Amino acid sequence: MSKAAGTSSGRPRDKSIDEALKRAFEGLAIDSEIRSISMKDLITRAGTNRDAFYRRYNSLGHFLVDVAVHRYALDPASDTGTLLGDIESVVQDQVDMYTDGVCRELIPLLLDASAKDDVVAELFASQFIHPQRESCRRMLQRAVDRGEIEPPEDTEYVIDLLYGPLLLRAALPGEAPITEKIVRQSARTAMRELGAALPEDARA
Repeated sequence: MSKAAGTSSGRPRDKSIDEALKRAFEGLAIDSEIRSISMKDLITRAGTNRDAFYRRYNSLGHFLVDVAVHRYALDPASDTGTLLGDIESVVQDQVDMYTDGVCRELIPLLLDASAKDDVVAELFASQFIHPQRESCRRMLQRAVDRGEIEPPEDTEYVIDLLYGPLLLRAALPGEAPITEKIVRQSARTAMRELGAALPEDARA
């Protein structure tokens, strides 16, 4: 990333402008459905200007990645002491994220920006997607270390099972709604793929 994005050799960066820009986006997302976002709308609502924006971000897409990174969990796989509990925490985190009013507008914009700009796509992957997947890899290794499962044959596929259904429902129109029921369903699908035993009270 170039030095122009988020660094300065002069006076210290004014964090209040960073926060104002994020609040401006959140306000736009909550007040109305966003199918596109303009620089003018964003900086006007934030009470700042283009120069201040570009001292922080290379593009609107870069800004959207930063919103996601600061608003949502990058390490969702809490150590609950059991694989089932850990998996449920990952899926619950996604439910919380995708049912958040800001996220409903942010995800389509991020996917669109990533499709149009390889730099944004790389940032989205390296700063947001990869940290979450690495959290899940650590989760699976904890389960191996506890003796709950054998090392997975295909770790990436298991992680896909945890993330794919929620993203599909969030990103595509006309899909079934995201409900708490999917936490249970997704967790059990992943447990079966891993060959892990379900506790008796979770088998029903």
